[in-house]
Amino acid sequence: MFSFTIAEFTFLCVGFAFVGSLILFPSFRRQLKALAGGFLQVFVQDTAKTPDGARAIYAQKIDEMTEKYTDACNTLRDLTGKLKTIQDNYAVCQKQAKGYDERAKAAMSRGDEESATTYARLLQEELDKAENLSAQFQKMKPAAEEVKAIKEKLENQLAALKSDASVYQSTDISFMRIEN
Repeated sequence: MFSFTIAEFTFLCVGFAFVGSLILFPSFRRQLKALAGGFLQVFVQDTAKTPDGARAIYAQKIDEMTEKYTDACNTLRDLTGKLKTIQDNYAVCQKQAKGYDERAKAAMSRGDEESATTYARLLQEELDKAENLSAQFQKMKPAAEEVKAIKEKLENQLAALKSDASVYQSTDISFMRIEN
């Protein structure tokens, strides 16, 4: 059915043993990850010593920062949209509550207690909705302010990173002109 040479069989056994040890021994997995991370750090440091490597690292950092900034902008947009929706719904509830209150008073002045009771119940429901919306708004507003502060911080960091990259690239170009 299967025919393996001794070398193939040995390779498969070593592979299965390695994968099994990664699964069974998390401490070995952490040590291996730290070792690989160290090699990666040395590689990145060596790469950063060349102008192209440094440009690539700056470009990668700018891309990462841009992605974080975009995520923060999207989150802020979503939160402000939800806050705006809550404000709009609150205004609608207040308007409907005012209308139910006027109708309840008009029904009472006519002596129609059944309609007045119905309008009073609807008024209370609208007031409860408005109270819930107000509570939601008060809970979400600090989160929106925090996301706005994070967005501004990321925007400043991104601008600083881009200016550092452009300074480095212009310095690199001037060195290249001197060499030639």
